[in-house]
Amino acid sequence: MRVSRVTLFTVATLAVFLSATTYAITVDTVPIGDPGNPSRGEDGPGSIAYEFAMGTTEVNNTHWAGFLNTVDPTASNSLALFGGAQQNNVDGGILKDLGAADGSKFSTKPGFADKPVIYVTLYDAMRFANWLHNGQGSGDTESGAYTLDGNKNPENDPPESPIVREPGAIWAIPSFDEFLKAGYYDPRDVVDGGTSDGGGYWTYATQSSDTPVDEAPPGGENSATWNSTGDIGDAPHLTDGGAFTLSESYYGTYDQSGNVMEWTDSLGSPAPNRWVVGGSFTGSNHFMSAASAVNGGTGAANNKGFRVVHLVGGGGNGPACDLTGDSSCDLADIDSLAGSGATAINDWLAGAATENGHASAYLPSDSDLDRDVDLTDFNLLASNFNPAGSGATFSTGDGNGDGSVNLSDYNTLAGSFNPTGYAGATAVPEPTTWVLGLLGLAVLGVFRRSV
Repeated sequence: MRVSRVTLFTVATLAVFLSATTYAITVDTVPIGDPGNPSRGEDGPGSIAYEFAMGTTEVNNTHWAGFLNTVDPTASNSLALFGGAQQNNVDGGILKDLGAADGSKFSTKPGFADKPVIYVTLYDAMRFANWLHNGQGSGDTESGAYTLDGNKNPENDPPESPIVREPGAIWAIPSFDEFLKAGYYDPRDVVDGGTSDGGGYWTYATQSSDTPVDEAPPGGENSATWNSTGDIGDAPHLTDGGAFTLSESYYGTYDQSGNVMEWTDSLGSPAPNRWVVGGSFTGSNHFMSAASAVNGGTGAANNKGFRVVHLVGGGGNGPACDLTGDSSCDLADIDSLAGSGATAINDWLAGAATENGHASAYLPSDSDLDRDVDLTDFNLLASNFNPAGSGATFSTGDGNGDGSVNLSDYNTLAGSFNPTGYAGATAVPEPTTWVLGLLGLAVLGVFRRSV
């Protein structure tokens, strides 16, 4: 039986209001939490150390028409051309009226407003991301998240130095890892009947490992548009974004397994090709799965579209240990890993120590990250002692990230007690016997009061 998705966050949206002669667009996103999630398979993809937000659906024709009317009001830019494929034909969802006033030359075909935009090259998808990054309006399309140097269809994207996401990107095309996590990862122990040991990856982005049913929306709890035949736009072929209302991913995205294949900004082989993912109405169920990515080149096609990622939190642009996006690696970051287990906690402690200029990792009992384990840390542990589980965080004494402050945390603290500090990479001295005894008696007293 399908397990209903637990909503962790409210939907985050961006609404930027432009001038009266331009079009404002709103890109709906959902937050993707659980930083430090495991990868799909040993040393595989999908692990993301930071929080971000993913487009709820693919970029649609309404988004694209608003973009064109803003950045190309005279319909002279090659963004609006695509060799004629995008406008006024059976495939594309955009209409162009050269006689219309500037700022209103592009509109959506009837019935195509919410369908994903197609015939978009990798580089024009990058331009859309740049435009969002720069605040819409008259924002630059040639730099920001990606630097394109004014080349409308770059032939000089050299394999040895391909166009890649710039540090500080706010909006971008998803990486393969970001796409995989948003669509297929589930932190609950429900994947494939509860065998995932606390989280895992569904085969399809519908919270299912069974092949989705190719049917007309809204469909059932595991439906998608794939391997369809017939005219584009006639259900169950190219469908409105989010039309399969019961077939969302755990985080709340739609159509990541089907509708159109989607660009990522992850380099394919050879560069500058990029991976495209997610399957399409022209494909097969193989290309919809979490295991699949296709070397998509860089050119447009009638079964290629894209969505965008909003890089809130760390966003991958600062150090990996900065999980909250404040450009520092501190308690707020490690507390965001609450309940994620000892491996994630220890990895963060090592990475943050290096980032903060220390020769050895922070210790799991150093609850205030002040480079000593002293009575302050012990008193904090004792005041929060709760073996039954308390939803505790690192800064309240949960040094191993198991969600409770218990004897395991006490034993770790006792074994690393060092009020004089641990500055280097050498072993921490053993505390004296009397200090250990006092700590043990104090914790036992707290334990007795808690039961």
